[in-house]
Amino acid sequence: MDPTLLTPGLWDELSRAIVSLSLFVGLVVTAALAFLCGHAIVPSLIGTRDVPPQAGLFRWIFYPLSAMCLVPMLYALVRALSLIVGVLQQFFPRFVI
Repeated sequence: MDPTLLTPGLWDELSRAIVSLSLFVGLVVTAALAFLCGHAIVPSLIGTRDVPPQAGLFRWIFYPLSAMCLVPMLYALVRALSLIVGVLQQFFPRFVI
């Protein structure tokens, strides 16, 4: 397999893929932390009576926040992968998925 040179356009696509991957990681961390807070931390604090039971309303803030991160997270992943595959197909002309 003989790779070709990367053109400025391919470098631009790679930089957009890196931005999408960074966005994906940020959204994954946000979704995971929001789900963890809503599903484990808040109920644990209420169960040990470290916070009043009214703090249980925060669970209904954390769950939608976690769910709202899932759609852009999947979009960022699909976009990054499609950009990377496009670059690989041009960089290695015989690259087949």
